[in-house]
Amino acid sequence: MKKYIKIILMNKNMEIRVFLFYIISFLIIMYGYKVDGIEIVIARYRENLEWTNNDLYRSYKITCYNKGGIGYEIDRSKYRNIDKIIELENYGNSENTYMRHIIDNYDNLSNITIFMNGESPITKTRKTIITFLTTLMTRRTTFYCSKYDMNINKCLYDFTIKYYKHMGKSNRNKDNYYLKRASISPFGKWYNYVFGNDKDIRHINYQGVFSVERRHIIQHSREYYEKINGYIDKDINPETCHYVERAMTTIFYPYDIKTSVYDFYEEYED
Repeated sequence: MKKYIKIILMNKNMEIRVFLFYIISFLIIMYGYKVDGIEIVIARYRENLEWTNNDLYRSYKITCYNKGGIGYEIDRSKYRNIDKIIELENYGNSENTYMRHIIDNYDNLSNITIFMNGESPITKTRKTIITFLTTLMTRRTTFYCSKYDMNINKCLYDFTIKYYKHMGKSNRNKDNYYLKRASISPFGKWYNYVFGNDKDIRHINYQGVFSVERRHIIQHSREYYEKINGYIDKDINPETCHYVERAMTTIFYPYDIKTSVYDFYEEYED
C-alpha cells in the first residue's frame, strides 16, 4: 500500500482534485469498502503472485489462469486471496486468456471484470492501481489509453511486429521472443477484416489492464469472442496478440467513450 501511495505522490503533473480522488479511494479500501460483483481475472505465465496477498485485493473474487506449465504450478496455500486457479495451455498470451474467460463464463460473468496479467502490479503499477480504483468508484467499464489523432485502423494501419521482449523478466525466454506472423497483415488490414472500418475508435489500451461491465461483454455473442480468439489460440506467441491488444477498446464497443475511456501516457516500470 505504501508503494502505491508513493507512486501517486511522485506524480507532479496530477491535478489536486485527481490527487484527492485517489487518496480518498485508498482510505475507503483500507477500511474494507466492498463492491459486490467485481471479479479480478489474472493471466499468469511465470510471474510471482505475492502481490495478490496485499490487503487491496482481499475483498474481491480473484480467478487466476496459469500458463506456466510444469515447474510453474501455483501453490494455492501461498496466496490467500486467489479464489480459483485454472490451468490453460500456453497459447495466445494474455489476450487469449481474457477471451477464454469470456467464452467459458459467458452465461455467468461477474457484473464487472477487471483484467490484468501476472506482472501488472509490478511492471505497470500506476496503470493497474488507477484502473482498479476508477472501476471501484465509478462501477463502469474503464480503459486508460493512449489517444491518437485519427481512427486506430488508419493511424496504425501498417503496424506489424516480428519480435517482442516482455516487460517482466520472469516471462522472458527463448520461446517467446520471435512471433508467429499473422496470416492477415498488417494491423489495419486485419482490423478492417474483423471489425469493419466504420468505428470511430481513437484510443488504445496498451499493457492489458482494463475493466469491462458484463453488459458491454454480452452485447456481442459468444461466437463473436470465439472468432477473435481463433486468431490467437494456435501458437505460443502470435503476432495477432498484439493486434488484439490494440483492438481491445473496439472489441467491447459500443460503450460511452466519454465516461469509460481516459487518456493515459504510458509509463513503463521495470
